This record gives sequence, C-alpha cells and structure tokens, in this order.
Amino acid sequence: MGTGAATVLTGIWLVLVPVREDRAAARAYDAATTCVPGTARERAGDCLSAVPAVLERIREEGNRNPATYLVVARADGSREDVRLAGSSGARHTRPGTALLLVGWRGQIRYVDYDHRAAGSGAAGSGAAGSGAAGSPAAAPPTGEGPRPSSLLTDHDPHTAHQTPLAWALGLVPVGAALVWGGIWYAWVSSYSRRRSPWQLWMPLSGLLALAAFTAPCALIFDGVREPLRWAGIVTAVVTAITAVCCLREARRGSDTIDVVPCADEKVRIFPGHLLGDTAGPAGTRRHTHIVAGPGVLEFTTDPSGRLRGTPLPPGLVLERVRHQYATDPGREVRGSKYEIYYVAQCRDGDEEVLIAVERRHMPWLVGALTP
Repeated sequence: MGTGAATVLTGIWLVLVPVREDRAAARAYDAATTCVPGTARERAGDCLSAVPAVLERIREEGNRNPATYLVVARADGSREDVRLAGSSGARHTRPGTALLLVGWRGQIRYVDYDHRAAGSGAAGSGAAGSGAAGSPAAAPPTGEGPRPSSLLTDHDPHTAHQTPLAWALGLVPVGAALVWGGIWYAWVSSYSRRRSPWQLWMPLSGLLALAAFTAPCALIFDGVREPLRWAGIVTAVVTAITAVCCLREARRGSDTIDVVPCADEKVRIFPGHLLGDTAGPAGTRRHTHIVAGPGVLEFTTDPSGRLRGTPLPPGLVLERVRHQYATDPGREVRGSKYEIYYVAQCRDGDEEVLIAVERRHMPWLVGALTP
C-alpha cells in the first residue's frame, strides 16, 4: 500500500515539476533570438547560436527503431555525431551538404540543411569564420524556430515534456492499483471465498488498462492539455466499463455458474483434477485428465486416453459449477496458457467430490455427469 501511494505521488510530482519546467523551457526557446557576440545571454547560452558545418555521412544504430545520426564536420575541423528525432528528412540529405547547427543552452536543437538560405556575415557567436570544407556562410536563426528545411534533434524543447508526462499518466493508475491491492488484502479479502475474487482483479484490470491507454497519450498529442484531455476521456470510458462489470458481478449474488451441458457420440479427453487428491508420486495428483463420452467417464494420466483409467463413481451427482475457493483442498489449479478452471461441485453419497476442469471443457463434463 505504501509503495502504491509513493507511486501515485511520484506521478503527481512529475506533472508538477519536470513537466512544468520543460514547458517553461519550450516557451523560453520560442522567445529566444540570435546571439549577439559579447553579451551576457551569449555567454549563458540563452540565445540561438549558429555553427556552419558539412555533412560527412548518415549513420543508423539499432534494428527495430534505428537511431539516426548525422556525422558532421565543423569549421574548426572537429567532428560531431548529431542524433535526430526522426530519419525521414535525413534520407534526402546527401554527404557534402552545407549544414547549420542551431544550438540553445548548450545543446543542438535543430539542423538546417538548406544552404541556399545562406547569407553573408557571421551567424552569432558560434558562426564566426568560414564554413567547413568550403561551405558557404549560413544565415542566422530567427525566433520563428526551425523551417521546413530543418531536421529536429532529440534535444527539441517542444517534446522534452512528453517522456515525464507519459510516465506520470502511467504511474498514477499503477499506483492506484497497488493501493487497492493493499487495501484488499489488509481489510477486504476475508469477505470473499474465491481464490481469484472479482472484487480484486476487476478493479486491478481496469486500472492497468487505464495505464496502458493513458500513457501513450503524452507521446501522441502535442502540449499538455491535449494529452490530459484525452487521458480524461479514456479514464471515463474505462471507469464506466469497469463499474458496469463490477455491478453485474455484485448483482448475481451467487457463485453458481450456469453451464449448458454438451454431449455427443464422440469421446473427449481434457485436463481435469480431483481436488484434494495426493495419491500420486511424492504427494502429487494421481490423475491429470478426464475421459468423457457415451458410457465413459473416468480419470486417467494419459492425455491420449489409451490407457485405462479410474472410473468416476457411478452415483456421482453434480450439485453446481462454481469458481475455485480458498478453502478448496490443495493448491489453486491453473492452466499453462492462463486457462480459467471451474470447479464441478459433486456429491457421492455423503462425500463431497470437487473436480477442477478448464472453463471451455466444463460443458462436456456437465453433460456426462448426472444432473
């Protein structure tokens, strides 16, 4: 419970501190002007500096989502790898193209590859001198930001808030799920006999689905208001669906599951376990499958059903089908592929017999048992 509360508070902190700081930085970037040599803003890097360079080659790293780097040579002969935010525009840039590296607060924010926009004179403090490898002098950047001929780097201030905002939108529902799980096991779990009660897994599933749908909103939409608006819409939809499912389960008022019996002339073999059976080797269950068909109803350890098994008692009467209870003997029965097991609650005289069968196979067991 404490971990969940800390997770929720972390998500709120991400919105109130890092996201706000990143948005303030984006506004300052939009208002920045070209650096004037010798000024305090130029020394602090709080203005747009322009450095001419020449593209040497384009390098990609990774397979699924490759990162694109521009290997550039500056006027002073130094080389630098500039990572781009995308690679679509870089494919049309050929080696030897004159570039303009526009920086702000010590990071290259975008790269202009349209050398025809070059002008005369220096472009801020970093643009003094001639271009590398004979490239023309570049025009200084303006406060209007990148042009269509520009390539944004991964240091774009307009998208810096997306990662902490996505984490925040994901952490808050996950933290709420952890809080509810702690509350359930601390105070509410004694009210349910099920091993997997709907009061626990339905809200948890809704909150985890909420985290899966709200976190990508920060990466899909720009700004902060639009992701929060869509996150609110998703929250309302998921909450309504979860509430409807919970109300439907609450109104049932019974753990009895209605199963339509199935029966035909075919013999079927499917996983089935007698709860409380420890007659197998090292205390394991003696049988693992059920053979059901016309005149046949028996336990077996052979998935093919070829070996003779142990017939179920002929007077076995089915009382009802229900979920697994915490009071059922033995451990919870689970499938290898997240198959849900139901329990056929039967009676052989005064003795209770509990048979766990996968949900999809329960109609065939019900059809073979005496109603």
